[in-house]
Amino acid sequence: MNFISWREDYSVKNEVIDNQHKKLFALINDLYEAFVTKSDNLGVERIINELSDYTENHFKEEEKLFAFYNYAEAEEHIKEHKIFINTIQEITEKYKENPKSFSTRITSFLQKWLINHILETDKKYISMFPE
Repeated sequence: MNFISWREDYSVKNEVIDNQHKKLFALINDLYEAFVTKSDNLGVERIINELSDYTENHFKEEEKLFAFYNYAEAEEHIKEHKIFINTIQEITEKYKENPKSFSTRITSFLQKWLINHILETDKKYISMFPE
């Protein structure tokens, strides 16, 4: 079941980063499926934790590239990363407090954020990579 699907226009022309983005899509799909199939709370919590950890690692990889290529918009981009990490942490805490209060609204938010971030923010750094 694909709630969010990778399309080639999401590519940032860097295979490592694209593969990491694809993994984030897969984790959001897993989370969506867990909500739809009413998976047990431990399964949902495991996916949320994996999404959180993977997102942080992905952002660190992007930020290393920013430093390496001296990306001019790195500071603003990193601010977006921090806001998203905080949001994921809030989602995790709220889920732990009351698992029944969560629905596919969470995955809709994650889907929109990720697609917008890739298309609006990540696409800006394509030019920093050598041809």
